Amino acid sequence: MVQRKLNEILRILHENQEPIGARLIADRMNEARIPHRRTGCPLSPSNLDERGLTKRQGYDGRIITERGTRELENALVGDRMGFIITRIEKLIYDTTFDLKNRTGKRNNKYFDNR
Repeated sequence: MVQRKLNEILRILHENQEPIGARLIADRMNEARIPHRRTGCPLSPSNLDERGLTKRQGYDGRIITERGTRELENALVGDRMGFIITRIEKLIYDTTFDLKNRTGKRNNKYFDNR
């Protein structure tokens, strides 16, 4: 859950062209149905700054750094891989083809007709 919250914070910062404050980040996370308190210890703004993922812009709020952008991109790759794996598992589950008897249901879109 912490990784999901981190990804959401970085996504919110990435979508904004201007610095954004902790209150607005928390509001947007709540809108996305991800409960978040501004004082959440591992994801506090100062911890994200220390990790080099965000940078404080005075009283205006924070912006995402290049390192934060890379972290977000890497997280999205993991999400996409999870989606692909889930799709493959669904195809396997939906296939009832019996190779010996050559009967059953299979998805012809993904198999050669030999």
